[in-house]
Amino acid sequence: MSNHAKRRVLGADGFTALGLIAGAVLLAIKASELSTMAGLLPLAMLVMLIGLGALLVIMDARKNARGEDPSRLTETPGRALGAFALIILYCLAVDVIGFYLATLIAVPVIAWVFGYRDKFRLALGTAIFIGLLFGIFSLIMNQDFPVGILFGS
Repeated sequence: MSNHAKRRVLGADGFTALGLIAGAVLLAIKASELSTMAGLLPLAMLVMLIGLGALLVIMDARKNARGEDPSRLTETPGRALGAFALIILYCLAVDVIGFYLATLIAVPVIAWVFGYRDKFRLALGTAIFIGLLFGIFSLIMNQDFPVGILFGS
């Protein structure tokens, strides 16, 4: 009998990335039903999420191939479940309070949860990001984003 533990291909990061990829693919299918202009931003963001997820899967698999023990999902359940919960909460928030307000809240909260602690830069980055989104899509492209159940007519 051998004392070698059976190696897994993926650890917690890889499985989390696979879940994010699956969710992004499902949302991309839904976003593809939108008009070309309205679906441009969601599809671009989802394609980037799929690409970043694939990169994380590859990095996790390579880490294991080098002989490093992958982190176990049971050792970091909050990390994986937290990522899924934040995405689900953001999607629900867009439906309830609208895109801009949900994004204004989500960007700094997600950055904070994943360890970024510089409050000034969080606020500045969030303001710039929201401002650019509003300027590009609402002012230049004249596209409306969901206003949410609370603020809808």
